[in-house]
Amino acid sequence: YEKLDSLIRHGAGWLNDVGLLIIDEVHFMGNRERGSSIEGFASELMATRDPQIIALSATVGNPEELAEWLGAELVVDGWRPVPLRKGVLARRGSGMVLYMEDGSKYALKTSSIENLVIGLMGEGAQVLVFRATRRMVETTAKKIAKTISGDEAEEVADGLELIKIPRYERATLRHLVRKGVAFHHAGLHPATKKFIEDSFREGLIRCIVCTSTLGAGINTPSKYVIVCDLIRRGLNSAEPMSRIEVEQFLGRAGRPGYDKIGVGLIYAKDMPPEEVVRRYLSGGPEEIRSPLGEDMYHFLLGKLSARRRRSELFSIVGRTLYAKQNSGAIADVDRRLGVLIRYGLVREDGGWIEATDLGRRIAQLYIRPSTAAVMIRIIRSQSLSPTEIFYLLSCTEDGRRAYPRDFDVSVPEGFVESISMSLGGLDTPQSRSAYYTAMILTEWIEEVDDGMIMQKYMLASGDFMSVRSVAEWLTYSLMELAKVIRAGTEKFEVLYYRTKYGVRAELVPIARIGLNRRRARALYEAGYRSVEDVAAEDPSVLSGVLGVGRRTAARIIRSARRIAGAG
Repeated sequence: YEKLDSLIRHGAGWLNDVGLLIIDEVHFMGNRERGSSIEGFASELMATRDPQIIALSATVGNPEELAEWLGAELVVDGWRPVPLRKGVLARRGSGMVLYMEDGSKYALKTSSIENLVIGLMGEGAQVLVFRATRRMVETTAKKIAKTISGDEAEEVADGLELIKIPRYERATLRHLVRKGVAFHHAGLHPATKKFIEDSFREGLIRCIVCTSTLGAGINTPSKYVIVCDLIRRGLNSAEPMSRIEVEQFLGRAGRPGYDKIGVGLIYAKDMPPEEVVRRYLSGGPEEIRSPLGEDMYHFLLGKLSARRRRSELFSIVGRTLYAKQNSGAIADVDRRLGVLIRYGLVREDGGWIEATDLGRRIAQLYIRPSTAAVMIRIIRSQSLSPTEIFYLLSCTEDGRRAYPRDFDVSVPEGFVESISMSLGGLDTPQSRSAYYTAMILTEWIEEVDDGMIMQKYMLASGDFMSVRSVAEWLTYSLMELAKVIRAGTEKFEVLYYRTKYGVRAELVPIARIGLNRRRARALYEAGYRSVEDVAAEDPSVLSGVLGVGRRTAARIIRSARRIAGAG
């Protein structure tokens, strides 16, 4: 979704030739994080190109309204390749009771979800178990594996040795996969997740305990699906999961070509079974409501990347689901346009309206205007350290997505006050999570060993990659805005490359060749100081310095020559 919306912001010409738009999983339109992207590209294409649109979803509570908005014919089809049976599990005494949606009821002798899963695996079935947190996921998987005797999947454990993943992930998972069990969450290395998914599809792993990451469009059907947690808990909040989310999980049940039926079960430990039936099995899923009002500034800047007539802009706004569901949408947009004009991000002249150079670059970088406002303060201050910059970026709405976990770390006294003074007295939030993220990134650009960083901050490899990826995007955006403002460009360019490659400042010229930081440091210690130094070297000499083959050394030299020539 986000890539298509970004292509429109960059004015990709080939989009004019698009005659068919297929929006899969259109229920994501109601998602706070992703919904505005769907509305962004859908409203643009409907208002300016009018393609044929096919929108797909199994979990929409107001399909008639969405069809009317899209100008589409509603087609409802209840067919599934494998019929799905749904039920609710509840504890009763020393056992459990299973309430099926057809009204039937069964007493089970099993006393826990773990024992139930082991019994199903013993029958040769595959099982997906959804848990709310990573800790629950790993604990449940270990409990299941601990009770299984024998090593029925030794070949899977051997296969785990052949993929390049962090050692601690391999050590943790090896014992589990040997028993035919694995866990899956966003903190795992991508190669680990792919290995687990592939092994499950091949039938080598028969139980995966997972978070919602495995419910999001990944093709891993299973005969049984068990949803164990219905309450999503935050630091100071707790709310029930949506019907749409639970339906997406249960929909994983049933493997075409293997199972005659799929069985989706909900464990009623967070609320009475009657409440679970009412909330998640009776009736239909929730209606999709547009979240665009919460992201309108971001939306408007995206629409104004190209110069438009005011009437054309309001025509696009009128084609949004937000406008269909909110009678005051046009007045709201008019007010927010005024704000963007006052802040110098948009200009209007004689009925034409467009983003300024600064506003256009913000839209193309796909950062929110509120994030850009913080970046502009950073650029103009010129006195902030990398740690302070990372902290401020991590406090933004775009930066908060990088928080790996809630870590018990305190923000040093005077740290926030010092930043506030550097920004001319601007109020600066105090955030433990932002400080935690800033410290991770500071050690990364100081060339602290990856393993030491992950151990010190209790980071999973997937989390570490996510923190670095978001920071790379935000520091790149910071560098690009500095170019538009024409202030501190070199400083922020160095910070971007340090963040991208995880190196100290002196290694930036060499790291830009595309070397990992270990090789870049080896070249620097051997006396190489610039791209030109590497470009002029003989492959046989460079091969000896880096301890690599002549072919690899020649490739590095060719890369250096390309960069030197471009410079």
